[in-house]
Amino acid sequence: CDAVDNAIGVSIDNSVIEAGALTLDDLKVGEPVSVKIVKVEPRYLLVAAGKHILGRIPSVHMADVTISDPAARFKVDQQLNVRVLGIKVGDDGRSFVQFTNKRSLVNSQLARITTYEGIEPDTVTHGVITGSTVDKGVFVTFYNNVSGRVLMDDLRLLGVKDPTTVYKVGTVVKTRVVSSNAQRKQVALSFRTATRNAAIGAAGELVSGKLGARIGDAFSIKVADRATGILPAMHFADVPAVSEAKFKAAKRNLVMDDLMVFDESSLVVSAKPALKAAHEANLVPSSIDDVSPGMTIVGVVSNVTSIGVFVAFFNNLTGLVPLANVSDGFVKDAKEHFSRGQTVAAFVCEVKADSKRMTLSLKASALTLPSAILSAFGKGVLAEFAASSSVDLAKFPLGANVYGIVKQVSKIGVELHLAPSGQEPTEDDADKEFQVGFCTKEHLKDGEALKSGDKVLCRVVDNLSDKGIVDVSMRSTLVKGGTINAKTAESARKKALKDTGKKYNATVELVKPHYVVLSVASLSSQLVIAPVVGLNGKLDSLGGLEIDNDREVEILSAVNKTLLLAKLDASRLDKEQRKRTRSRGTSIDFGLGDSKKRSRQSITVGSMVTGKILNV
Repeated sequence: CDAVDNAIGVSIDNSVIEAGALTLDDLKVGEPVSVKIVKVEPRYLLVAAGKHILGRIPSVHMADVTISDPAARFKVDQQLNVRVLGIKVGDDGRSFVQFTNKRSLVNSQLARITTYEGIEPDTVTHGVITGSTVDKGVFVTFYNNVSGRVLMDDLRLLGVKDPTTVYKVGTVVKTRVVSSNAQRKQVALSFRTATRNAAIGAAGELVSGKLGARIGDAFSIKVADRATGILPAMHFADVPAVSEAKFKAAKRNLVMDDLMVFDESSLVVSAKPALKAAHEANLVPSSIDDVSPGMTIVGVVSNVTSIGVFVAFFNNLTGLVPLANVSDGFVKDAKEHFSRGQTVAAFVCEVKADSKRMTLSLKASALTLPSAILSAFGKGVLAEFAASSSVDLAKFPLGANVYGIVKQVSKIGVELHLAPSGQEPTEDDADKEFQVGFCTKEHLKDGEALKSGDKVLCRVVDNLSDKGIVDVSMRSTLVKGGTINAKTAESARKKALKDTGKKYNATVELVKPHYVVLSVASLSSQLVIAPVVGLNGKLDSLGGLEIDNDREVEILSAVNKTLLLAKLDASRLDKEQRKRTRSRGTSIDFGLGDSKKRSRQSITVGSMVTGKILNV
């Protein structure tokens, strides 16, 4: 263009007309352009955009996959349709142009990020993975070397524990912008690309969905008529071990009902029964404004660190439990008390609304929970034991009377072969397979000497064993309770469920690691089952539990048509039980005579002693 002569120079050369760019000013970062290969090198392709612009395609951008031998794939003078990856100006003033030949980027119709300025939240775009670490997460780079990071907290929601094994350098990924800071050149990203407009529901809302692909330690789940969400492994149940087992057993296309939205923006849903019951009782906050000191709230352990336990609630609201608040006892390592994914009840100690922080306590002494939550948690735990039991629960329901044939008598009890409830074994059944049962010596009928082959009537006191063994009792009081007609038994159960909060005297019949079975004489010897593990772990306040202990129970709910769920009362322990409670270890009698005459000098550190174990 000559301004003096008022003339403009033009060209009719086809190569000039067809050239997309004649100068660097014609190139726009992120825009498509046609280039010709000038030179093929192992580490890059030298290309020309028109006659006057040279640039490079780095090896990582030669294709969507790694090209081990570029010379076999690319030839000099070959035309490529690419996008401008970036333009740099060196210290000497010379410009340096890079292009990308990754088809996922070249053909992408999504918005392109070319600068840190003006990046809008929820922007969905394509980028290239340029690194990952277990501590920092995954680094993604866009055009003009603008980069962002997917944090580990976001990856864990997808079930990814080690991103280095999942996300490889050079892979094109779709990401969503969570937030950005142009001044600091920071961009927070997420691989969960559904935007807020594609919500699955409000926090606490119940939804149904079908499981999709397994992604690390999580399933994608298509919520009916809504977006695709995430069901992490730790949200399958309230107890981490149970969650892990259910997650492993889950299959694609499994339809799951009554899932609860846990995080609206992250599209995370939960199947935790106690958490759902807590929401119904308004005990799961979604905002710092919902929380005040003195409240008891229910959430999920999101992380356990050296400084304490982090508990998450709806919509990523999080509180910290300092090490001193983890337990009533001494705490050296919080991981010995709580696990990630565990549903817990927390007492609110302090709230700082301006910084959206709160300090919590998990000490059992500070907590009071409604019966509905205890019931939901207890039912959830028992349901998992029932699911893992190899016993046919329909044929051997807990509380039912069954006949058995004595097979072996030992010092600790009697092994039997049991016939299903309502059936009586005959000589013709001798060769048939029976359910294996066991009756401990405490439950044998007083004064009756049994031998192999004897036929006995007994009552089922536990059928949840994963070893395939049914525990039974031959005690006349229990067997008599099992013969009460169904109408009378049902009337007793309805009465117990109606009298909310009433406490009943009960006798411990069986002690298991996670629950005890008791009989309630005033309810026609109705059997009840009471968990000894609560939301926050083992209930140490219950004291030593042994067969024949008399305890008070409060009926919470019905587990099924014949079994009631109860809560053990820890407020009334007899003197001997309280003494055992103070000792956290095994009780041993060292034969030192009257306890009143014992002294600290009776046993010294390092002494050799002989003792008899009394209680474990």
